[in-house]
Amino acid sequence: MRDHLRLGGDRQRLFTALFALGLLLAGPSQALDSGPAAAQASPGISPLPGSGFDDRMLRSFQAMVNEIRARPRDCGAAGRFAAAPPVDYDARLASASLMHVTDMIERDYFRHASLPDDKHRGGLNVADRIRAVGYPWTVGVRGIGTAAAEVLGHGQRSFAQVFDDWLASPSHCAAIMGPTLRQFGVAARFGANDMPIWAMVLARPPR
Repeated sequence: MRDHLRLGGDRQRLFTALFALGLLLAGPSQALDSGPAAAQASPGISPLPGSGFDDRMLRSFQAMVNEIRARPRDCGAAGRFAAAPPVDYDARLASASLMHVTDMIERDYFRHASLPDDKHRGGLNVADRIRAVGYPWTVGVRGIGTAAAEVLGHGQRSFAQVFDDWLASPSHCAAIMGPTLRQFGVAARFGANDMPIWAMVLARPPR
């Protein structure tokens, strides 16, 4: 599995090119009308090195997230959701996403909770990961922490494909439409058999 993790050179450039090609062949215009959402992209966002995204791709991805959230949506068994506010990019949440993608590739699994180890007998969940990267996390009087959600993808080679699959899943659709979630981070890298592994984390920072 470690051979699939060496993405600093040609493989990482190929991954970026694949995503760019996906945007051209099966991009936002075929899945969503992303024009209005482009204006909602965070100014001056800087992609996280190694995350699989360059600046243009990250802006396009954010535009798609916000276009989805801008409209009411039926998430099947998870219920109907009103339009939600746009989300801004946060590099710490991208780090949490990349941490999980990398761990899934290194240890050959695909799920939200990481595999147990000597330090973490129950594995790590998304809350553990966003704490680990320094994202603000507060616990209120009722023990309720900052809202957070994570969506995962495997094998999708374009933004249109991964969003189609996420929206077809009630739980992932509900996570993307969460009205209290105001920031996001995303990462995608090649796993086994050169299949992309995706993770997006959304969260609400404490007020």
